[in-house]
Amino acid sequence: MCGIFMERDHIRERLASAASMPKDVVLGASVITILGRNEVCIENYRGIIEYTDTLIR
Repeated sequence: MCGIFMERDHIRERLASAASMPKDVVLGASVITILGRNEVCIENYRGIIEYTDTLIR
């Protein structure tokens, strides 16, 4: 079963490359941007269960 998912992701990566699209858009991956010491921006996430000053889960 795992092989099917890996093959599907591989096809999506190749399509993203051929269409000059960012992989995070095609694959639905999260994008984490850290700005300095005080700010973090998380995009395309499916859900955050818990967060504190030292943990994001």
